[in-house]
Amino acid sequence: MKKEDDIDYTSGIVLEKKIGEYVNIGETIAYIHVNKKDKIEEAIEQIKKAYKIEEEKPERYKDILNII
Repeated sequence: MKKEDDIDYTSGIVLEKKIGEYVNIGETIAYIHVNKKDKIEEAIEQIKKAYKIEEEKPERYKDILNII
């Protein structure tokens, strides 16, 4: 993906879980909406890379990192 790539406004993601929320086995953590079937696998892999599921609850992130 490059900054000059077109944005597909009909595609997107709905995240069902936030950082630190408990996830049951088999539970949906995200929904992917795609307009092009050839992009589904790429989107799934990106979602898998974005999530890290562990036994321990992570530290709480600050909502605002910096004010300019």
